[in-house]
Amino acid sequence: MGAEQVEQHAAIGSPSYFAKHGHPKTLDNLAAHNCLGFMMRETRLGRQWRFVREGVEATVTPKGNMSFTDGAALCDAARAGCGLAQMHGYYVDDPMRAGELEPVLEKFKPPVDPIWLVYPQTRHLSPKVRAFIDFMVASFRQTTARMLGAVAPASICLFRVTPHKTPSLSGSRPAR
Repeated sequence: MGAEQVEQHAAIGSPSYFAKHGHPKTLDNLAAHNCLGFMMRETRLGRQWRFVREGVEATVTPKGNMSFTDGAALCDAARAGCGLAQMHGYYVDDPMRAGELEPVLEKFKPPVDPIWLVYPQTRHLSPKVRAFIDFMVASFRQTTARMLGAVAPASICLFRVTPHKTPSLSGSRPAR
């Protein structure tokens, strides 16, 4: 039916931010830092930061002077030294390799999040769909392996969806 691969969040900051404010060592230390928020566009609700402390998942509500609805803008603000952020690896992988961002609170890494690929049920996948699925699995496997420091297990979840037939609207409609 499909393969899986994981995606990992990372708490990050820029070297310039850490030079001015230091590195938080514990989750409680985050209260003394400018934590940049990410808001869901649809709901305008802020996403909590997730960590694991002593085997138990813990959440932190980021408190800072900026919130974003765009991941790339959040990454840019963190790179500019505006504060700390917690983001998916695909946003921070290249800036981390370039030395523009550094991980923080690594001993509290959050549980992995699956990324879902959903495609229509067919007997044979088109070459384009197969190529896209292979590309996504390979890309996220590389990003996650770098963030976890090891070979990552698979966790992009693939599902085939059988389309539902829509009832015909021909004929008369009930009066309202």
